[in-house]
Amino acid sequence: MSSPSSLHYVVTLPSPRGAHITLSLCNGRLVKCGNEHIQGSCITVPGIKPTVAGKTISVQSLEVSMASSGFQLILDNGATCEVTSKPRRTVLMFPCDPNKEVSPSAFAPLKAYEGDKKLICNYFVDFPPSQYGCPVFLEDNRIIIEAVSGCINSSPTKTTSNCHYNGGQTLSLIGLGFHTLCPQYSTQSAQQSATINTDRLQLTPQTLSDCTHHLKSTYSILIGDTTHCTDPILVSPYVINCTLAGGRGEGLDVKLAVKDCQGSSSHYCASSSGVVAVLSGGVSYREAVNFKDKFSRFVELGVGGLKKEIEELYRRAFASRDVSPDLLAQLGITHIKGILLYGPPGAGKTLLARTVAHLLGSKQVQLINGPEIVSKFLGESERNLRYYFQEAADAYKTHGDASELYVIIIDEIEAICKPRGKIDQSSAGAAYDSLVNQLLTLLDGLSQSSNVLVIGMTNRKELMDPALLRPGR
Repeated sequence: MSSPSSLHYVVTLPSPRGAHITLSLCNGRLVKCGNEHIQGSCITVPGIKPTVAGKTISVQSLEVSMASSGFQLILDNGATCEVTSKPRRTVLMFPCDPNKEVSPSAFAPLKAYEGDKKLICNYFVDFPPSQYGCPVFLEDNRIIIEAVSGCINSSPTKTTSNCHYNGGQTLSLIGLGFHTLCPQYSTQSAQQSATINTDRLQLTPQTLSDCTHHLKSTYSILIGDTTHCTDPILVSPYVINCTLAGGRGEGLDVKLAVKDCQGSSSHYCASSSGVVAVLSGGVSYREAVNFKDKFSRFVELGVGGLKKEIEELYRRAFASRDVSPDLLAQLGITHIKGILLYGPPGAGKTLLARTVAHLLGSKQVQLINGPEIVSKFLGESERNLRYYFQEAADAYKTHGDASELYVIIIDEIEAICKPRGKIDQSSAGAAYDSLVNQLLTLLDGLSQSSNVLVIGMTNRKELMDPALLRPGR
């Protein structure tokens, strides 16, 4: 990796007031730190004698453990910290931005700060992203997959977890040497490729398009032994994006392999002998949800005499969610957004809803009393209603059809769904009308999402606005 010939900086800390760190590195001039002249780091706090904050230099990749993300200089063996009784330490972080032009100010510090709790007397200096943090060259034609991201809990670790069992997420394979997948680079000898400066390597849109075509026709990306990541796209020398297929399992290896389709009808076939790069344990799927099995447990949970209603609830609201989103799209079927449980008091509406909440788990189920949503302040009722839908909306923006199902159960729903235009012409009547409009918009407005199911309960169905009772809603 490349680096400047010298670094000599004075970096101000936000606290305590007037504190600063003096850095002298890479053949820079020595700095006086108390009674010593050192090449390293010196911490100065007003009223306290300057103290050595690190002088033994080591180099590591950033905490995300990807060489393409940059590197950090660690200065150890500083003076002993009075609080932790351990040597002080300074960490200088140089993140990588391959697309950034190197400028004379590239090494101006962005910020410096002291760690807290167990990191007291550990000082951190963040430098702006620059090409100095990028790898300069590969010693051979190797392709390395260093990390994968795209599903939930995917950053900043090397692996990604909680991937939806139906697939659909975009995975990003992060590593080195992906430019050698391009025909013009793959034919070069190891001696030639060692001179390729990948932090300055500029791939034009046409080159990226040609490389992507070659990647799709020549290689397969395997998740485990049988699942594929389809439609790979070369984004940069460091990143390949692909679409994750549905699957099962935890800690599955991510493999980039040469296609070997002899005797196979699969478009994504590959052989284990043709693997060119592996990331061990890169992808984990979350457990598949089988709603049919869950709805067979109602009697075990003490709900009897409602077999017909339970079967209809599953068929109308949950059966489609046991099917792959791709198949539903081909059939033109959409999920039901809401269902109304109505009947006289004591018929079992609340018991049925509570049992559904118990079966699905508390994380994705919200139990709401309708009258509690209504507020005397103008606009506050609509805000309260939006709050209950916000988590599901955020999850759908991030994961699309692969998002988990969020269930919102509203008891006494007629309190917020009165017929519009029939109460009176007062401001109170307009507030109730606006509340109904807000619920209709959240259910199937312009920004539709398929990961929400609203279960309403009432014993006064005739008091509901007709728009909420139409088929398909």
